[in-house]
Amino acid sequence: MSGAGAVAFADLVERVFTEFDGRYGATRIAGVLTERGTPTNKQAVARVLRARGLSARRLPLPRAELNTRVVSLFFAHDCAFGAERIAVVLARQGVAVSESTVANILRANGLRADR
Repeated sequence: MSGAGAVAFADLVERVFTEFDGRYGATRIAGVLTERGTPTNKQAVARVLRARGLSARRLPLPRAELNTRVVSLFFAHDCAFGAERIAVVLARQGVAVSESTVANILRANGLRADR
C-alpha cells in the first residue's frame, strides 16, 4: 500500500481506534476492519498505531467488580491461588491490578490461600 491508499487505511485504523475509546489494540482493530469489509492483519494495524503514536489503554475495573472477580477467582481455583497468582490471571484477562491490591481484597474478605 502506498500513497493515498496508505493514508486512507491509516485514517480508517485511527477512526476505529477512536470509536472504541482507545481500548482496542491491533488485533481487535484488525478484526473490526475485516468484519467491515477491509481485510487486513494485525501487523499492518500495529504499524499504523505505532506511526501515529497510539496505544490501547487498560482501564481499571470499578472496585466492587474487582472485588467480585478476585473472590470468584480465589474460589474457582479451590482456594489455592494467593494474591500473586490471582494478579497474574487478572493481567492475562486484561485487568490492570497490582498484587498488593489483590492481597488487600483477599484480606478484607478474610481469605487466605491453602498451602
